[in-house]
Amino acid sequence: MMSKYTNKIKSRLPEMEDFTRKYLKEILTIVAVLAAGFSSWKGFWMNGMGMSLMFSMAGLIIGIIFPTYISSLIHKFYDLTTRKGQFAEIMVECVKIAFAFIFGFVYFFGIGLLASTAYNYFSHNAGHNKQDRAA
Repeated sequence: MMSKYTNKIKSRLPEMEDFTRKYLKEILTIVAVLAAGFSSWKGFWMNGMGMSLMFSMAGLIIGIIFPTYISSLIHKFYDLTTRKGQFAEIMVECVKIAFAFIFGFVYFFGIGLLASTAYNYFSHNAGHNKQDRAA
């Protein structure tokens, strides 16, 4: 009985490896957001829901005021981390998870900056290129 289930799992292992390899950065980012949210919700360290909301709002406003500067900084950060290889990407994401848990409000500031770049991109490119949906 048990071998039937283990054989099913073994047969799906390549699919799971491909999925993990393809979406590892997104999975780890979700874990970081959950860590920051839990940290803010429970008030761990000096995080609170209000402080996290205030910092995400500040990141959003700063990103809207300085869109090209913030966008170039974000692109430089992700270019730097992806050039080093997959192990370096995993290490950066793990550091982000730990940082998000301890300093959730700062992580939400970064999410506000990311949201502002997406807002700037989509608000200025709406209707121009129907094929490009990525920020």
